[in-house]
Amino acid sequence: MRSVGSRWQRWSVLPVRSWAATDGIVIDQRLLTPQWLGRLVGRSPTLVAWGVHDLERAVELVESGVDGLIIDDLGLIGAVRRHVDC
Repeated sequence: MRSVGSRWQRWSVLPVRSWAATDGIVIDQRLLTPQWLGRLVGRSPTLVAWGVHDLERAVELVESGVDGLIIDDLGLIGAVRRHVDC
């Protein structure tokens, strides 16, 4: 997995042409604008967003094609599961 926590790191994953089946991108959710979601969804086998703290954002990311979320709040995890098919 390639960890992306800055705008520079976000650009660094674009040139990758070949991804292993077990590879992916783990990215700070603040870097996932609609434009960047369009660029990254489907680029790697797995796209995971970290730092998700509210239900609206979590649902938006899942519905936009993010494969997984890293959430610290157990209550939020349950709320997300109730709002989307996991």
